[in-house]
Amino acid sequence: MDVTAYRMLGNVNLFYATGRPGRRVAPDAMLWLNPPSHKSGHPYRIWIDGVPDLVVEVLSAETWPNDVGIKKDAYEAIGVKEYWLFDPHELCPSISNFLRGYRLREGTYVALTPMAEQVEGYATQLYFSEVLATSWGVDIQQRLRVYDAAEEAWYPLEDKEAARRKRAEAEAEQARTQAADAEAEAQRAYARAAEAEAKIARLQRLLQE
Repeated sequence: MDVTAYRMLGNVNLFYATGRPGRRVAPDAMLWLNPPSHKSGHPYRIWIDGVPDLVVEVLSAETWPNDVGIKKDAYEAIGVKEYWLFDPHELCPSISNFLRGYRLREGTYVALTPMAEQVEGYATQLYFSEVLATSWGVDIQQRLRVYDAAEEAWYPLEDKEAARRKRAEAEAEQARTQAADAEAEAQRAYARAAEAEAKIARLQRLLQE
């Protein structure tokens, strides 16, 4: 898929039935690839703004029955390509290792089969997302992460360019601090030298008297 843009939102109402404002959901996270333009201040309506390509719900004690039931049925009905359930508190008995993914096949959600059962010696499950063209899993700290199969490692929690900028800014700040310290030391050395010269001058005057 040629992706030129994307939109990712969380905890906003998504209306999915024309003329029926009660038919809405508020996903924890939803993503559109190549989304149509959306007018600021308007609600998100699938007949105008398009159906999200991917939705993620984080299960909580209050919401998990709806996440695995009513919401799953709604996302399936409107055609969300992938639906992911992240269960960090192990609330749902049917979800193992904190994560389950579904992919739409001929209008019906099919549970994804894990690609791997272990990562870096930790028992977890990796699943491949066709929408994102990458693998997902839960790391040893129970965080939902993207996995780089080529490098056999989790992707950084921030992108590499942001990490590079942060390191560069830290190094620049350290250099500024070191330069300021060096300047302060030079000023102190100059003051000590001036004081020594003044003492020598006084001594020379005393010897001449």
